[in-house]
Amino acid sequence: MMLPKMAQKQSWLDHIISKLAQAHAGRTTRNFFKAVERATNTQEKLLHEILRRHSESRFGREHGFDRIKRYEDFRRQVPIRNYDQIRPHIDAVRGGDVGALFNPSEQILMFALTSGTTAEPKYIPVTPKTLEQGRRGWNIWGLKTLSDHPGTFLRHIVQVTSPMNDHAAPSGAPCGAITGLLAATQKGLVKKYYTSPLEISRVTDPRSSIMPSCAWQFRRMWPGSSPPILPRYSCSRRPPTNFGNR
Repeated sequence: MMLPKMAQKQSWLDHIISKLAQAHAGRTTRNFFKAVERATNTQEKLLHEILRRHSESRFGREHGFDRIKRYEDFRRQVPIRNYDQIRPHIDAVRGGDVGALFNPSEQILMFALTSGTTAEPKYIPVTPKTLEQGRRGWNIWGLKTLSDHPGTFLRHIVQVTSPMNDHAAPSGAPCGAITGLLAATQKGLVKKYYTSPLEISRVTDPRSSIMPSCAWQFRRMWPGSSPPILPRYSCSRRPPTNFGNR
């Protein structure tokens, strides 16, 4: 069955925004690759910033953050360890003792959960700074993609997220998927092009969320058309097992 022509609702303001966005994407990616050329200096600067900001934490005092001057000092004083070895500090933060791992004035936005494929899910504290740095990395990837494919500017975005508030830590901080936090705090200009509302991510059963998500995306991209092809893919059908070979 042939799909109806995708609706194009770009106004003159959209075209202006597109031009500005393309200029911003080019400028940002150029600055990033310049920083890559001096990656060692960039990383050392970031390391010293982190050490300075959290030197008053219990973990920072235990490992002498204030005495670390070079990377070699850091490697010697903060050896690599696994999650279980730092679990007591993370559990303390989950309980509300932020100073166990961070500057006591640091805000904990949430605890991101790992998938738990090899063991029980692990809790990763997310602060405004870690959110900013994580978003910056994703933005570079996205902006480079847009720069390489200019026709994708201001096109609809299929945003796949999971809820950030699966449950609460003892401190009351939400625990869940960081994709939910990233989507909820995304810029309004970007949210405008999401094909489905964030509320769908709150449907915990993935089999139950497929149909409303697909239907919403269809109607967003082809307004006024009914989605007759969607009922063929009911939630009771198993997904193809050879998807990875296509």
